[in-house]
Formats: sequence, C-alpha cells, structure tokens
Amino acid sequence: MTGWKRVVLAGVSMGAGAAIALFLVGGGYVWYAARPKPPKPWNTSAIRAVFDRVDTEGEKNAVAFRYTLENTTEFDFRLTRRDNLHLMAKLGEPASLMDDVAFFEVFDLPIYVPARQKVVYSIHFAYPYKEERLKADATLDERRAFRKRLANWFTKEVNLNGFVLFDDEHRYQIDFPKGW
Repeated sequence: MTGWKRVVLAGVSMGAGAAIALFLVGGGYVWYAARPKPPKPWNTSAIRAVFDRVDTEGEKNAVAFRYTLENTTEFDFRLTRRDNLHLMAKLGEPASLMDDVAFFEVFDLPIYVPARQKVVYSIHFAYPYKEERLKADATLDERRAFRKRLANWFTKEVNLNGFVLFDDEHRYQIDFPKGW
C-alpha cells in the first residue's frame, strides 16, 4: 500500500470511529434526558398549620375545625383549583390516612396566604354533633366547656387525629394537627 492510500485509509478509519463515538455519546445523552424524573419530595415546612379551636355551625350543627396557616416562604401561596388538592383525615388507630371526600362538606377555595404572613382557615366537616347545641347567648366559659366536650366526643366517636392537605402543584404537604 502506498503512502497516500495509507493516509486516506487512516483518515477514513479515524473519521468513522469519531462518528460512531459521537453517535454513542449523543444517543446516551438523549436516553438520559428522556428518562422519567422522580417528583421532588413533599415540602412539609412551607405552610404550617396551628390548631385554634373546634366548633359547630349551621342548622345541621356541623363540626368546623379552625386553624391558623403560616406561610414560612418568601412567596405568596395560592390555592385556587381542587383538582390538584387532596385533603385527608388522619386516623388515630390504626395510624393512617382516609381520603373520603364525603366527610368534608366544605373546603373553601381560594386559599391565599401572603409571604411570611398568617391567616385563619376552617375545615368544615360533614359530621353533625347531635349531643347538644351551643346556646346563642352562651358565656365565654360555656363556649369553652362546649368546645371541650365537642372535641372529646369527636376524638372518641370519629377516631380523628387531624388532617393533611397535599398540594400536587407546589408539592406542599400541610399538616393540620390535632389540638383538641
């Protein structure tokens, strides 16, 4: 083989090798970029809920749980659509979650919590308190005693240990703790 043929053959071989290597690297990158990405973990500290009180409301004497929501982030928090929200009841025994929307009569939207601010929010439960009604002219002490009886009854009858709200859009998990 003459000198120029050897140079051409070496150049073609090197070009083909480089093309194959480039094809493998490019294919590997396309495959890696197309892999499904795992969702980011739930943020459990962005929005904090602190129990305020449990009360009854309306003609049905339905139970309502009042909480204070605190936004610990630098950004306003808004919830406007139900399709990416999951409100679940936390059960005491067995320690588990129950996703039964029939229990929740009203989950008010929109929810808006400005950055680094607190707002009051209620979860309305479609579970009537049939034991008694609070008198309209009840004193503060009578209201406190009523709320305590209501909370004790609810814990015993419903086995409720709080609530959890999962927001798929923001990947926030808001824990509404039992405070009664």
